[in-house]
Amino acid sequence: MPFLPLLAAFVGGEIVDMISDSGAVAKVVLVVLLSFSLISWAIILTKWGLLRRARVQSGRFVRAFRKAQRLQDVAAVADQFRPSPLVGVFEGGFEEYKRQVGATGGLVRNVTSIQRGMPIVITAPNTADISGLTSRANRLSSGILTSGQTANEWFNTAAFVSAAAFSLGSDSRTEPALRAPGIRNFDF
Repeated sequence: MPFLPLLAAFVGGEIVDMISDSGAVAKVVLVVLLSFSLISWAIILTKWGLLRRARVQSGRFVRAFRKAQRLQDVAAVADQFRPSPLVGVFEGGFEEYKRQVGATGGLVRNVTSIQRGMPIVITAPNTADISGLTSRANRLSSGILTSGQTANEWFNTAAFVSAAAFSLGSDSRTEPALRAPGIRNFDF
């Protein structure tokens, strides 16, 4: 066989001797492994080419997007940059923009978000002498201000005092009636 000396020169004589001395089942297993290895490398190289093409097309799409004066101009040429994942993102956003502009007669709807503040947690110095523990305060009365809240006084601090030594305090963990400032956004 002229093939075996050529193979022996390429990979080494011991490997060729080991394969030629092996049984039929071992040879079939080696052929199956070699074929799956070739298929795997073909998949890897194909994916590498697809990712490279997508990266190049993404760069071209970004340049076209930055040069365009209107979104409609970008939408008209987006198909030629199709391997780029940015095209799908742009088309989704552009469709939503068209839907909102069409529904309001050319004006984009405003976005309003209002969030109620979180309950305030009143803590006191650790009087229980337990490491890592913060004590709760003792509540004497409601902490809600009757005159209104200001930036300097959000709740009545005189309604709370430190707990007695070696006690944890009588107040609840949070004050549901006392809330921190909320969030109010108005985007037009």
